[in-house]
Amino acid sequence: MSYHYVVTAHKPTNVTHAVVGNFTAPNDVNLIVCKSTRLELHTLIDERLQQVLDVPIFGRVATLQLWKPAGEKCELLFLTTERYQFCVLAFDPSTHELVTRANGDLHDRVGRPVEFGQIAIIDASCRLIGLRLYDGLLKLIPVGPAASGSASATGSRGGGSGLREAFNVRLEELAVIDLCFLHCAGPPTLAVLYQDAKEARNVKTYEVLVRDRQLAEGPWSEQHVEGGASILIPVPLPFGGVLIVGEQSITHHTGSNYVSVQMRPTLVRAYAKVDEDGRRWLLGDDRGQLSVLLLHTTPGSPANVTGLQLQPLGISSAPSALCYLDAGLLFVGSSYGDSHLLRLKGPDSAANGAGSSSMELTDLSGGERAVVEELFEVVETFPNLGPIQDFCVVDPEKSGQGQVVCCSGAYKDGSLRVMRNGIGIDEHASVELAGIKGLWALRPSSDAVHDSLLILSFLDETRVLSLSGDELEEAALPGFEASSKTLLCANLTGDLLVQVCTHCVCLVLCDGPRSRDIWRPPVGRAISVAAADGTDVVVALSSPPELVLLRASSTDGLQQIACAPLENEASCIALSNPTYGRSTTATSGGARVLAVGLWSRMDLLLLALPSLATVAAEPLRAEVMARSLLFATLGGSSYLLCGLGDGHVLSWLFDGKPTGTAPSLRERKSVPLGAQPMQLTSFCCNGERHVFCASDRPTVISASAYKLLYANVNVGETGHMAPFSSAAFPDALAFTSEAGLSIGGMDNIQKLHVRTVDLNEHPRRITHDEASRCFAVC
Repeated sequence: MSYHYVVTAHKPTNVTHAVVGNFTAPNDVNLIVCKSTRLELHTLIDERLQQVLDVPIFGRVATLQLWKPAGEKCELLFLTTERYQFCVLAFDPSTHELVTRANGDLHDRVGRPVEFGQIAIIDASCRLIGLRLYDGLLKLIPVGPAASGSASATGSRGGGSGLREAFNVRLEELAVIDLCFLHCAGPPTLAVLYQDAKEARNVKTYEVLVRDRQLAEGPWSEQHVEGGASILIPVPLPFGGVLIVGEQSITHHTGSNYVSVQMRPTLVRAYAKVDEDGRRWLLGDDRGQLSVLLLHTTPGSPANVTGLQLQPLGISSAPSALCYLDAGLLFVGSSYGDSHLLRLKGPDSAANGAGSSSMELTDLSGGERAVVEELFEVVETFPNLGPIQDFCVVDPEKSGQGQVVCCSGAYKDGSLRVMRNGIGIDEHASVELAGIKGLWALRPSSDAVHDSLLILSFLDETRVLSLSGDELEEAALPGFEASSKTLLCANLTGDLLVQVCTHCVCLVLCDGPRSRDIWRPPVGRAISVAAADGTDVVVALSSPPELVLLRASSTDGLQQIACAPLENEASCIALSNPTYGRSTTATSGGARVLAVGLWSRMDLLLLALPSLATVAAEPLRAEVMARSLLFATLGGSSYLLCGLGDGHVLSWLFDGKPTGTAPSLRERKSVPLGAQPMQLTSFCCNGERHVFCASDRPTVISASAYKLLYANVNVGETGHMAPFSSAAFPDALAFTSEAGLSIGGMDNIQKLHVRTVDLNEHPRRITHDEASRCFAVC
C-alpha cells in the first residue's frame, strides 16, 4: 500500500481580507490580515508592524469584520468560512491567545448559494449582523445581552457573546451586487445595490424590524444608478448617506440630496476610511492606483455635502484590502502582487496635492496622462507568491537540489519567483583568495567571547587575517609557521594557541602573543592529520603510521604523553567531549575518547585517552573511507558524525561510559548529502550547537526532539567553514570556495527562500530548456 505525505512548505501569502481596530487593548492599533486560511495579528509600534499572532483557521475565510458590542473594552472579530461556519474571536491579554466567544453553523436546508461570494455587514451601533449567503435571503443575527445557552445559529456556542437566535428575511432582489447598513439614529437601515431584469442597477433601502423579523420599506431609493456601480460605502454621521462607487463615477447619496464626481473608467477594488467622520476615503483600483476622495461641505452647514474631489496618490499593487492605520500609514493588501505598508506624505498633503517626488500617473478625473506628485513612500513590503499560474522545477547548478520557478502574480504585478528550500546566508564581506586549503578562527584568549583571527592555509604557506573594527587586514602572528601548510589551528585551555603543520606543532601564548614551545616529529616522518581540544593535541604520523598524544600547558610546553602504532595511515581523527578551548568542563560526561578513521580500512577505531589503547572498532559498512570525524552534542544527545568520501554522512549515538568501561556507538544512520568528500565543523548559532557539512552541497545538521535534521544551505560549493563570531557580526560564519573567502550570517531556521524577477505583465506559462539554460515565458 502506498501513502502520500503532504506538507506545507510555505504559508499562504495572498491577502484576502484585512481590518484595523483596537483588538488587543483599547489603545492599541491592530491590523488583522487574513491570508486565505490563516489570521495574522499585528500591532502598530513606532510606525512599524509587529506581529503578535499567526493563527491557522480550519477553513477558507469568506468574510471578516471587527465590531465592538456594548460593554466590551476591545473590539471582537467576526468571520465566516466558505463552508458556512462562523465564529466570534477575542484576544485574551493574560495568555496572549485568541479565545472563541461564539461559533456555529450558518447552513440552510434550502437555497442557492450566492454567485459572487458571501457578504457580511454589521450595524454601526452593533445591534445587528447581516449575512448574504443565499440568493433571495438575508440572514440576520441580533446582538443583545449575552444569552446563557445556545445563541445564534444551528449547533452554535454563544455563551457570553451577545448573539441571539438568527433568522432569515426574504429579499425581493435576487441579483444583489452589494449591501450595507447605513449610519442613522433610527432602526437599522439597510441599503441594497442590485441589478434588475433589464440589467439596470438600482439602490433601495429597507428598515429592519427585528421584533417582527421582517423588512419594511426604507426612507429612500434610487433607480438607474451608474451601470458599473459595484460598491456601497456607508458614510458616518454627520454626513450620513452612502457612497455609490461605479466604473466612471462616484456618487454620495442621502436620499434627499446627491453629488457626483466623474473619473476615468476603472474598477475600484478596495477602500479605507481616513477620518472618523468619513470626510476622506482612500480608494484602490484594479490597476493599483491609489486615490483619496474628499467630501466638500459648506462652511455654514458642515453636514451638507456639496461636492466630491478625487485626487490620485500614486501606483502600488492592485489591492484586495486597504486599511488606514494611523499617522499617515496605509496598509495595502494584495492578492495579485506584494502587499505594502505605505507612509502617506500626510493626509493634508494628499488632499492638497503637495509632495516631494513626481511620477507619471493616469488622472482618475479624466483627460490625458499628467505628471502628478507621488504622495506616499514604501515603508515595508510583504512578499506574495500567488496566484501561481504555472511552474517548473529546475536544477541549474546540478547540485541535486531543485528550484521551483513560478509564474506568480497577475496583470501589472506579474513576476517570476525562484524558490529554494534551505538556510540562507547573508553575506557580510568577501575576499578573492584562490587556493585556500584550510580555514580556522581563533580567539584572543580561551574565554574570549568573540573571534579575532582567521587562519588561512595554502599549499606552501599560512596567512593570518586580523579583525580590526569591521575590517579584515593581514597580520603576523609571532610563533606561527607562516611558510608551511597548516593542518590544524585551535584555542587550547589556559590561553594557548596551537598550530599543527606537516613538520611541527607550535604552541603560542595568547599573552603577547609569543611562542612557547615547538614539537617536531622524528626525522623523515611527517604529520598527516591532527586534532586538538582542551589540553590534548593528537597527531597522526606517517611512515610508519603512528598516533602521538601531546599535553599542552603554559608552564611545561608540549609534553609527549603516549604513542600507539596503527595498521594503516589515519585519514581523520576527532576528540570526544569537546570544550572548544574554553576553561570549562567538557560538554558531556565520561572519559575522553579518540576516534580514528583509516585509509584502506572500512571501520572506525575508538581509542581511550591518555593510553591510546583501542577499546572498540565500528564497521563503516560503506564502500569509501572516512574523510572527516566530529564529536558533537546536539539537542542534548552526544553524536559521532563521519563524513565519507562520496558525500554520505554517518551518525551514531555516542555513549561515553565512565572510566574503566568501554564506550559504545549505536543507532547508525546514513544520509547522502552530496557527491564530494564532507568536511564537518561544529558551530554555535543563537545559543544552539549545529554542525556544518562543507561539500558540493553544503548542509547544516541540527537536532530536534532527539532527531537529527538536515537543512540545505543556499550557497555554492564550499571547501571549508569556520565559525567567526565578532562584535560587528555575531554568530557569523567564514566560508572558502574556489573564488575565495566569504563571511556571512546564517538564518535562524530553515525556510523557503524566494527571489523575484519582475515582469510587470501577467505570466501564464513557463518552460525550461536545459541545454541552453533558458526559460520561455508567455
